[in-house]
Amino acid sequence: MLGYKHTQESLTKISFNRLGKTHSIETVNKMKIVLKGENNPMSKSVFIYSLDLETKNITLHKSFNTCIDTAKYFDCSTRTLRRYLDKDKLYKNKWILSSSEL
Repeated sequence: MLGYKHTQESLTKISFNRLGKTHSIETVNKMKIVLKGENNPMSKSVFIYSLDLETKNITLHKSFNTCIDTAKYFDCSTRTLRRYLDKDKLYKNKWILSSSEL
């Protein structure tokens, strides 16, 4: 389905079929727990370290409470950040991203 675009007629039918339907309170509470939980990668704290390539010195540059805040700082998507978190790859050839302090 990647790249597929629904026709306007299909979108109207989908919208019409969803009218009046809501999630139960139990389901809403379960979704809230998942979004706030530690297993949610968006709620991870992110520590940004700068790496001086000449001296190999690593210094803490900044830290954020969530991936979303970090993505806003770098003006990129959260998906991009998750790819670099806790990996041995530099982000933009300068930054080390980690979910724990080094």
